[in-house]
Amino acid sequence: MSNLRWWAAGILCIGCAQFLHGQPIYTFSTNGQNFLKIAFPTPCIKVDISKAYVERTNLFIPTNFNNIVDGYSRWGDIVGSLDALKIRDDTTESYWLSLLGQNGGISCMIEPRLLSETNTSKIIMVCSNLMLEKLKFSSIFEKALFQRDVFQLYYVFINCTNFTKTPLNGSTIDRKNHTASALKELLNRLRLSETDYGILTNAFQKYLAQAIKQRRFEDDDSFNLSKNFLPLAQAIYGQDWNEMRFAASMNRHFYQYGGRSFIRVFARTPGWSSQQFYSYWDNVNKSFGGYVHLSPRVPPLPAKTQLMLVRTFTVLMEDGTVADSTIPEEVLIRAFVTTNTVNLDRNSSDYRGTYYFDYKLNRRSLLKDAASLGLVRILDSEAIFFGFYQDVPDLKAAADAGVVSMRYSCIDCHALVHFGSGTVFSLERPRLKDIAADPYSGDFLKPIAGKNSRYTFGKLNENLELNK
Repeated sequence: MSNLRWWAAGILCIGCAQFLHGQPIYTFSTNGQNFLKIAFPTPCIKVDISKAYVERTNLFIPTNFNNIVDGYSRWGDIVGSLDALKIRDDTTESYWLSLLGQNGGISCMIEPRLLSETNTSKIIMVCSNLMLEKLKFSSIFEKALFQRDVFQLYYVFINCTNFTKTPLNGSTIDRKNHTASALKELLNRLRLSETDYGILTNAFQKYLAQAIKQRRFEDDDSFNLSKNFLPLAQAIYGQDWNEMRFAASMNRHFYQYGGRSFIRVFARTPGWSSQQFYSYWDNVNKSFGGYVHLSPRVPPLPAKTQLMLVRTFTVLMEDGTVADSTIPEEVLIRAFVTTNTVNLDRNSSDYRGTYYFDYKLNRRSLLKDAASLGLVRILDSEAIFFGFYQDVPDLKAAADAGVVSMRYSCIDCHALVHFGSGTVFSLERPRLKDIAADPYSGDFLKPIAGKNSRYTFGKLNENLELNK
C-alpha cells in the first residue's frame, strides 16, 4: 500500500475513533466514563493482520500478531493507527482479562502494565472520585452495566499474577491491594436492592416483548445469513425449544467466566417432542459420554436443528447474594440445515450446512435503544481474537494472541472433525433430570436454601471476599 493510502486509512481510522467515542457511553458521571476508558481500552485491528478475514472465501487462515500491541490500543491512544482497519467500539471484555490467561499451565501476564503505578493510581483516583459523588444513573440498566464493569476489573485484580512467575515485590503488592480495595469499596456501593433487581428484570422482559412486537430480530428463518436470526424469547419461554440443563461445572463457557456469568443452553429439534429430544440426549450420553465430538457414530439430530447458548451477567445484591441479571452478554446460535450428512452449501457459515449467528452485548445500544436488547451481531468474516472473549486475547483457550474470523473460531472449537450431532458438546454432559436440582451449584456459586435463583460465591471465589 502506498504512503498516501496508509495516510488516508489513518485519517479514516482516527475519524472513526472520534465518532465512536465522541459521545460517552455512561452519562451518570464523567468519572464513570473515565473508568470505562481505563478498564475497557478499545481494540484496534491492523489492515495487514485482518484483511484476510474480510473476504468470505478465506476459511482456515489463522494469522498471529507478533506482539499484543500490534493489534491493541489504549482508548484515545491508537497504537499503529495508520495501519488500522477497524476499531471495535464498546467492548464488554476488558483487555486486562488477558492477563489472567493460562498458556500451557504456566501463569502468564502479557505485560505488567496493569500493576504499574500509572495505571493503579488512575484506577484508585477514579474510584475515589466516584465514592464522593451522588451517583444518578439514567436507568437501572446503566447501574447494572456499570456494576458489571467494576466487578470484572475487581475480579482481574484479585486474581492476577506476575508474568515472570517470580514473587511480586512489596511496592507492587501494595499497589495491587490498594487498587483492589478501592474497587471493592465502589462495588459495594453499586450493589442492587431488591427493588432495583425487580425493576431490572421486569424492564428487560418489557423490552424483550417490545423487540418481538417490532420484529427487531428474525425468529423463523435460521438459514439465511443476511437476516439477524435470534428467537431469544421463544427459547427462554420454551416455545418449541428445550433447555439442556446440566451441571454448570461441566460447561466450559461457565467455567471461563468464573461465576461472573450464567449460562443456559437450548435446543430446537423440528418434528421431535420434548420427550423424544430428552430421550435422545440420555441415550447419546449413555452410549458416548465425553466422546460425542470424537465419534462418527453419534445418531443424527433432525434436519434444521438449532442450538442456542445464552450468557447473562451476574449482579451483586445488597444482602450479599448473587443473582442473574437476565441481560445477555452473548448469544451463540448454530443451525444445521441437514442431519449428519455433509453437503456443499456455499451460503452457510462453514460451507457444509451450518449457519452461525453470534451476538454480543453493546452498552451503547442497550442504553440508547433498549428494544435492541443491547445485542449487536458479529458477522462470519468479522475479525475476532480466538477463544471465548473475542474482544481481547484469550490465553485460557488459545495458545497466542492471534486473530481469526468469527466463523473460524466456531469451526475450530466445534467442527474440525465432525458435522451435526457430533459437534454438540452439551450432549456429552449428563442431563439434570431433577427439575429442582440447581445447575449452578458448585465451586463458583452456591445456591441459598429457600431463595430461588440466589447464590453466594463458592470456594473458588472466596478470595473475592464479596459474601456478606
